Amino acid sequence: MANPHPNMSGLTPFSSTYQPKKKGRKPSLLKKYNKTVNFSNYDLQKICVILATKKKIDDLKNIIKDKEDSLLVYNMAMAMIKDISKGKTDTMRWLLERAFGQSVQPMQIEGNMDITTLTQEQRKKRIDELLTKRNNEKDEPESKK
Repeated sequence: MANPHPNMSGLTPFSSTYQPKKKGRKPSLLKKYNKTVNFSNYDLQKICVILATKKKIDDLKNIIKDKEDSLLVYNMAMAMIKDISKGKTDTMRWLLERAFGQSVQPMQIEGNMDITTLTQEQRKKRIDELLTKRNNEKDEPESKK
């Protein structure tokens, strides 16, 4: 990106004494809305669960027609209807992640030897053992396996 200030003479770098007026990242629209409406995370989780467990699209359309529901509920239901019509699941995934957290993907680590404790010669010997074992398994006929 080109420098928006071609004249660098009036600019000074930030320091411990010279700080920006608005510090930090801007809050998201959802956080601003939660603050103004006084929603807690628990309330938001409940809304997400209720919307995510609707069985028919007509239920979501009824929520949209109801003028007494909050703007957040209206927008979530509208986004779900649009995603459903396009065959997407982005909003549903977002609602479920918001309500229950992201799914944990476990790491599977195999092996029972810590090679950091081996010397260089021991490592070479172990590698040779594993290679000969692998080569022997390849050479075995299929009937013995």
